[in-house]
Amino acid sequence: NQFDVVAVPLHDPSRGSNVLVTTATPNRITAESLAKAKAEFAHLFEKMTGPRIAVLIGGSTKSHKFTADEAHDLVTMLAPIPNLMITTSRRTGAEKDRLFRYTLGTAGNYIWDGQSPNPYQGMLAWADYILVTADSTAMISDAATTGKPVYILPMNGITRRQKLLVENLKTRGAVRDFDGALTP
Repeated sequence: NQFDVVAVPLHDPSRGSNVLVTTATPNRITAESLAKAKAEFAHLFEKMTGPRIAVLIGGSTKSHKFTADEAHDLVTMLAPIPNLMITTSRRTGAEKDRLFRYTLGTAGNYIWDGQSPNPYQGMLAWADYILVTADSTAMISDAATTGKPVYILPMNGITRRQKLLVENLKTRGAVRDFDGALTP
């Protein structure tokens, strides 16, 4: 119908009289959904010592193959950080998922097994800081919606649209590049 309104993020070039432009990718993250997820996943995260760090890992896209070298670089970057709550995506790939599980699945860290109920929103709710790979506009947008400190983990082959989203959110103070330090 010509009167249907479509919401698109600022980095998407679609425009028209029925297009509502949002700062980031539209999502379902709300204060209410985070509160519900915090209660639902308390059994997983409440006993972790703080600060809790959610790590959201994407993977290969149409324009970029997430390589084993990139995965190893992420492991090297993340290994010194305690209290990680890690989730990978379908795009991460089984080999890289196993790498993250084997190297970062140490005591004090949590890695979602991909089988149990998905604690993604619980991780967002319990996190004091959020680290997210630069390839996922959805995960970046979700993380930025929480209002918590969000850091972008580097990935090669990021598209122009992905770069535009990150730059737009940096301008607004919602995200920053991860350089190894976590500050409020």
